[in-house]
Amino acid sequence: MISQYVSTKIKVISAFAMGLVVLVHSYNYDEKLIGSSIFNTRGFTFFLENFISNGFAGVAVPIFFAVSSYLFFLNTNSVKAAFPKMQKRLRTLVLPYLLWSIWGLLLYFLLQSIPFSKTFFTKDLVAEYSFYKTIRTIFIDPIPYQLWFLKELIVLMFLSPVLYYLIKFSKYALAIITMILWCIDFQMPYLSMDSINFFTLGATVAMLRPSVINLTFSRKYWVMGIVWIAILLFITINIDQKQFDLLRKISVLVGLVTVWTIYDVFLINKDLTQSRFYSLFSYSFFVYVFHEPILIIIKKGMIYMLPKTELSVLLTYLLSPVIIISLSLIVGGILNRWFNKFYNVLTGGR
Repeated sequence: MISQYVSTKIKVISAFAMGLVVLVHSYNYDEKLIGSSIFNTRGFTFFLENFISNGFAGVAVPIFFAVSSYLFFLNTNSVKAAFPKMQKRLRTLVLPYLLWSIWGLLLYFLLQSIPFSKTFFTKDLVAEYSFYKTIRTIFIDPIPYQLWFLKELIVLMFLSPVLYYLIKFSKYALAIITMILWCIDFQMPYLSMDSINFFTLGATVAMLRPSVINLTFSRKYWVMGIVWIAILLFITINIDQKQFDLLRKISVLVGLVTVWTIYDVFLINKDLTQSRFYSLFSYSFFVYVFHEPILIIIKKGMIYMLPKTELSVLLTYLLSPVIIISLSLIVGGILNRWFNKFYNVLTGGR
């Protein structure tokens, strides 16, 4: 059973991970976006964006898959017990996925219908999609590309009976195998090894060592943070060196342990549920589904309006996540207060 402290911990860390996802998508050091003269500079902005978006934020997706899997498999003592949970995911995962996919399609259609904003789109126009491409866009390749996480999570949830039996009979072996395959960059069709590995990890912990999540960690674990930052700095400095790819994987694992333990180091004696900001953590899913494709519009708009300098690229990188998160909280708050039933449908009741 999860204690109230751990429940709060999961909620706060999930919100933190959501912020990291926005930072990943705020990355704008792209030659087509900022121009070759700035792109080839590789100064402080290049270093900072890669350190954060391609390093520090690398723990976000593993956190989401591991936590989602743990909560799904917790107290799942038989395959039969998994089916009601799978049925519930139709409302909490499948329906939001489809609704937000359709929202992205309609938003692009609207923007492409306006002469000024139409010039910012370099790919096919939604109005020219074939019936097949429209269906595929909604169900398989949604315009809000962050929905890939929900899509793979849905697939893994419906494969959970198979995973349950594999873990039941292999114990820790399956988690070890998927971890090795993830480390060597083994590629699977349709599903990423990121999702398979960390979903399996969460399921394994929930089935074999569920109480381990209630462990708390002493102040000495702040050292993990220093180790993690040191690894990330080394990787970022040597970003073009392919021989350090395994070290990138190690940095993710160290980062996972760091995020989970550092929370205890700083917050174990604090009751965050009494904070006036605590209610904002419940909007993390809405921020996730809402922030794209609006974030890319904000990035392109800022780069279009600001001077073509490295400072402008840096300001866009730092300000665009603040703008989209603030906008997400405002829109989410309005919907939750005035259109609560609709908001619950959009967020799967979260």
